[in-house]
Amino acid sequence: MSMFDNLGAVMKMAKEMQTRMQDMQQNLHTVRAFGDAGAGMVRVEINGRHEVVRVEIRDDAMEDREVLEGLVHAAMNDAVRRISEEIKNKMGELGLNIPGLSDMML
Repeated sequence: MSMFDNLGAVMKMAKEMQTRMQDMQQNLHTVRAFGDAGAGMVRVEINGRHEVVRVEIRDDAMEDREVLEGLVHAAMNDAVRRISEEIKNKMGELGLNIPGLSDMML
């Protein structure tokens, strides 16, 4: 196998990886994760683009503004952590488990 054959194979693999990355980016809005805080008093749903899809707040969480603010903050952080893990898992399934790549997808 010549050097040009190897280069052609590498270029083909790069093109396939680029296509998989583009597909992943286009489908990030369909990936979902939930974040919870206060034993379910506040629940946040975000998509793979880190956009908030829904916020649920139980009535008993609204008794104290400062507590509610802390619960929303904690639920958002939980959701962001979970969606990051989900994106890494999805990328691994697609053979895109390159360190730091999932951070560049957004």
